[in-house]
Amino acid sequence: MEMFRSFTQELTKAFIESANNLDNDQRSQACFHLMMFSEVEEEFKELKQENESLKNQNKNMKEQKKKLETKFVEKEKALQQLEVE
Repeated sequence: MEMFRSFTQELTKAFIESANNLDNDQRSQACFHLMMFSEVEEEFKELKQENESLKNQNKNMKEQKKKLETKFVEKEKALQQLEVE
């Protein structure tokens, strides 16, 4: 993410420094590139948050699975004891 930010800052700086030397088409292209990198950075942040959320969900589901497996084993043992009696 830091890479996107620094690249966007570099583009902005270059755009401002050379604004007088750019024609309208070049200015439009530079603005478009800045917008695209800004959107990419925002999407990256959103995906990173979603990834963290999914990691937490996965962790919780693994814990739940472990608990259910433990309960299953306990119930199997209880059933076997009942069958023996």
